[in-house]
Amino acid sequence: ISPLSPGNNPLGAHEEDAMRTRTLAMFAMAALAASSAVAADLPAQAKGATMAETLQKAELLVARQSWAGAIAAYREAIAASPSDASLRNRLGICYQRKGDAKSARAAYQKALDLRKDYPEAWNNLGTLDHSRGKYKQAIAAYSKAIQMNPQDAVFHKNLGAAWLARGDTEKALEAWTEAVRLDPATFESEAVGVPTAGVS
Repeated sequence: ISPLSPGNNPLGAHEEDAMRTRTLAMFAMAALAASSAVAADLPAQAKGATMAETLQKAELLVARQSWAGAIAAYREAIAASPSDASLRNRLGICYQRKGDAKSARAAYQKALDLRKDYPEAWNNLGTLDHSRGKYKQAIAAYSKAIQMNPQDAVFHKNLGAAWLARGDTEKALEAWTEAVRLDPATFESEAVGVPTAGVS
C-alpha cells in the first residue's frame, strides 16, 4: 500500500519501498495463476493458510483496489496477529481508500494504542483530519509524525499542505522547504492539496 498524503502518502518511504517490492512479487505470482482464476474473484482463504499467504492476498487485493476483499484479508491477518500495529495501519488505509473515515480512524487509533511511536499512523490520522477540513488536528498529527521521524519528506509535505489550507503560507513554505531538502523528488508525482486515499 502506498502512503496517503495531500497527494496520496500515509506510510513512510521505507515501508512504501517494501510494499512495492511485495506487490511486484505478487503481480508475478498472479500472472502465473491468471489462467485458473478470474482477476476479480480470488478463492476463499484456505484453512491453515500462513500469515504470509494472507498478507499476499491482502496486498494483491489492494493492488486491484478491491477494498472490501483487502479489508477482509487484513482482518483475517489481525485475528492471527492482534498486536501487530502495522496490520491495523494497513487496514485503516484500506478503509480510508474505501471512503469509510470512521473505520479508518478506529484502525489508525488502534495501531497507535498498540504502538504510540508509530509515525505513519499519526500521518494517516492527519490525512483524515485534513480531508475533513480539520486543519488544526491535521497539523498536530503531522507534527507528531515528524517528531518521531523527522527524516520523512512526506510528513513535512503534508504539514505544509495543512498550513497552507489554514492560510499560513510562511509555515507552509517552511515545511515544504524541509520536504524538498530531505527528498528533492517529493513534489514530482503528487499535487499539493487535500489528502486523498490511493494505492499504488
